Amino acid sequence: MTEKEKEIICKKAIETWGTESQLRMLQEESTELSLAAGKMCRYPDSVSTYLDLAEEIADVEIMIPQMDIIFPGLRKIISDFKSQKLKRLKQRLATYENENKKESENDSVPEVPAL
Repeated sequence: MTEKEKEIICKKAIETWGTESQLRMLQEESTELSLAAGKMCRYPDSVSTYLDLAEEIADVEIMIPQMDIIFPGLRKIISDFKSQKLKRLKQRLATYENENKKESENDSVPEVPAL
């Protein structure tokens, strides 16, 4: 399916059911994704749970372009937030790596002085 076809379907969904309905659908699909993620934590080896997670991600991914249509300026704001959050994640990872490096250095066996 082309991007243009996807856009036509998204616009048609909004025209058919309206903005409020699609916002509520986003809420529902996001909740189902959250629940599927929790279930994946409990049953990480379950193929069924894995497929449920994939399906719920797909549902949310279908709703996101509809939000872009409903709220035309949203994509730029989302992009800015993503940049900020990725920078913060990068900083947290660096801090974590430094703390673990220090811990592993402290865990090493101390040198015994020669007699």
